[in-house]
Amino acid sequence: MSRGKTNARPIILIVYSLFMGLVMITCKKEHPDYDEYQIAGYAPIDSVLYGKLFLAGDRMYVLYDTSHYNQWSLIREYDISDPVTPDLLGIEEIALPLWTYYLSHQDTLVFFKPYYQGLIILDLSSREFYDLNFDFGINDIAYAQNHLFVSAYDGLRVLDISDLPNYTEVFHDTAGDYPMFNVLRDTVLLEIYQVYGYQYKFWNVTNPTQPQAILEGDLPDQPYNIHRVGLTGQHLVCSYYSNIRVYHYDLNDSLVYEDAIHLDFTPDVFVVSDSLIYIADHEHIEIIRIDELLRLASFGDPHNQGILSMDVRDERIYVLIRNLGVQIFERRLP
Repeated sequence: MSRGKTNARPIILIVYSLFMGLVMITCKKEHPDYDEYQIAGYAPIDSVLYGKLFLAGDRMYVLYDTSHYNQWSLIREYDISDPVTPDLLGIEEIALPLWTYYLSHQDTLVFFKPYYQGLIILDLSSREFYDLNFDFGINDIAYAQNHLFVSAYDGLRVLDISDLPNYTEVFHDTAGDYPMFNVLRDTVLLEIYQVYGYQYKFWNVTNPTQPQAILEGDLPDQPYNIHRVGLTGQHLVCSYYSNIRVYHYDLNDSLVYEDAIHLDFTPDVFVVSDSLIYIADHEHIEIIRIDELLRLASFGDPHNQGILSMDVRDERIYVLIRNLGVQIFERRLP
């Protein structure tokens, strides 16, 4: 009898080890493609202290400053036809008013908003600046088809800017008491504003001069506050400090609250793609799948010098890092 008991213990250990191995393999198959990211490309900018990186077509632009004024006095343009081998096309000095900050971009235009009363528009193809002054305050903008969609303090305005520095207002909706954000995806514009709480309105802007309201209402499960907004073909993503909330919408039906996730840090950078949320603070990047709020990857700046900005193209992550330059991360496939 004692001999049978002695033999039983190693058998149990073997069975247990096989079981745990199976569990580990099963867990690894859940999202193996996201387990590791590697640096696939690099564009050195040794002296960068502050800056903003963004992608437009087959170009990458870096607006940056080498001083502590954070005025963005230089711009670099790269050809990224080869996505992991940026080709520097030129470096130019630019003259932006102090405290002007980056707001939005599309195609070859970049928009800056000083003191909430106007815009400075930089045409990247000609490097010309246009200074637009408004008699209304603005909170957020989007751009498409030579039109600005402006969340003004007296409602949504649409401006035709095809003949800069001249512009023409072609639409004005005064329904929103306190416009906060607008986000454009293809021909759908989402506007979020406040009355007593957060309200939303989806617009069809196929014809920018005659936007058509599609869906509107109170934002479900009212958030305490919203700092950033992202839009996919099916989801609205809102962030507030270390919290991310996801809503699902059907333009023929409704918008419903789905879920929320609490992060271990407060992100400074927030990028939403078709199915993923990319967030970053000063030290590391995290990737979250939108439909299940599943954390797929988390990795740090290997030099620990400070993440300044980030943009995403085809799941490649372009990161501007202080005193270093641009690093391009991509998934290491199994």
